[in-house]
Amino acid sequence: MSPGAQGKAGAGRGNASEERGALARSVAGALLVLLALLLWTYRASISSWFATSYTATIELRTTNERDDTRIQRAFASAQAAHPAGATFELIPGLKILRHSAVHVPGPSRAEAIAAAQTLSQAIVAAFNAEGPGELDARVRPRAYPAPGPTSDAVVAVLGYGAPLLALAGLALLWIGWRGWPSIAGAGAKAGDLPRESVFIGIGIAAFGVLPFLMPGWVFMALFALAIPGMIAGAIVYKMQQVRRAADWPSAQGRIVRSTMRAVRHQRGDDATKVGNVPDIEYVYSVGGVEYRGHRIGIGEIPAGSPEAEAALERYKVGRTGPVFYNPDKPEEAVIERDPLAPAAVVYGIAAAVVLVGLVVVATFTQASAIIAGLEPYFPAGAVVQGVLFCAAAGLLLSLFLIADRRKAMAAARWPTAEGKILSSVAEAHRTLIPSGRGQTVTVWAPVVEYSYSVEGRDYHGSRLAFGADVTGPQAFAEATVARYPAGQQVTVHFDPANPSFAVLETRVAFAWSTLLLAVAFFAAALFFSGWRGFMF
Repeated sequence: MSPGAQGKAGAGRGNASEERGALARSVAGALLVLLALLLWTYRASISSWFATSYTATIELRTTNERDDTRIQRAFASAQAAHPAGATFELIPGLKILRHSAVHVPGPSRAEAIAAAQTLSQAIVAAFNAEGPGELDARVRPRAYPAPGPTSDAVVAVLGYGAPLLALAGLALLWIGWRGWPSIAGAGAKAGDLPRESVFIGIGIAAFGVLPFLMPGWVFMALFALAIPGMIAGAIVYKMQQVRRAADWPSAQGRIVRSTMRAVRHQRGDDATKVGNVPDIEYVYSVGGVEYRGHRIGIGEIPAGSPEAEAALERYKVGRTGPVFYNPDKPEEAVIERDPLAPAAVVYGIAAAVVLVGLVVVATFTQASAIIAGLEPYFPAGAVVQGVLFCAAAGLLLSLFLIADRRKAMAAARWPTAEGKILSSVAEAHRTLIPSGRGQTVTVWAPVVEYSYSVEGRDYHGSRLAFGADVTGPQAFAEATVARYPAGQQVTVHFDPANPSFAVLETRVAFAWSTLLLAVAFFAAALFFSGWRGFMF
């Protein structure tokens, strides 16, 4: 075997060993995080294993509010005859049916339930001895552990230890990610595992197991955190790419094309949108081989962004400068490798995204407690949930309407350019019916694409007016399409600071409908609040 072949074989064995080590650390980290979630979720149940006392409950029910004091006298009489250290609880809020409960302690579950049954019979006998009436007494079939010094200590240990264990698991996952061998370029072979695929597989496996191990609310909370977690993960991933690109060598390059390119994208059931992105091409040579690149930086410039215009100004045809390329894959190159903001700011944004997600999840999981805390500030009979939902919906609609109205007023003062309708169609989409048990309905949206030029540069757009895009019946979409047939000359209003952002009509679509809907939500919030002062 030649020295070169021996070197490649040794490198392959080294990569395989590193890959196995990174995989082991990653799997161990995922298991630690899962174990931490289990310990934190079931910390109360685990602490009950160390309980030295249990509590059984007797449920008492009558049909007369005047029986409340009679029940308390019956409890006191039974407690005197059968002292068990029980406590009496009158449950307020019910007028027709009166509910109360008696909590009976015991050193074990069986003894607590037996003591509750004896005390229950004594309470019923004492109640009946006072005269006519009916008392329904039922002993719950299960006794629950009572808090104690040992169980409280276990809860505290798990409450603080589980998050630390989760951090250790996340650290192992991070080490596994960072330590995964590079398999790009000529050293890659069929047996190599791309780390992105492995970690996606770990994530899918975790979400497949969680529903069987976690309470529903915990799983839904984690599911809700998936979106901010993915955003934060994408930010961190891009920053890691920036850090790797910082070590890439450079070669002299030259810009050979610099223009705008129209892109069309569709998300979910939304109508197709048309935007503009910078189309920059440059040539460079590595080892005597000429390559062509198109990427500007690690992150992509979104369509319609002001940065698209700025990039074309920076990189005009004929300009020369350094091109930074991946030494393992010379065809992978960028002409900018600096982050858009300092690393501390970018990681701070990622942390803030996750923090906002945690706040949202905590708010929804504690919704009952929040509503209970607000109820004293509302009149009797108020539906606090309805007030909060309707008020929030009305406020959001109002804010969106105000923002769109300001944009429309500003657009009325923008410069204009002559444009041409390139295509005009009514686009059909299938969308789920709310509460329709999976049923779908076909809705239609007008998609009008037009072109225009500003200072010799060509642009494409599809925005007709400001406001939310509305879908509806086919006749609605076709009426809009009929106003803008293909080939028609139109006047385009474009943002002078960002010519790729343009609109045909300087108005807010469905402004009156949005305003009426916002007013309806505010009226519903007022109705749910229970306040009727406006009627007098």
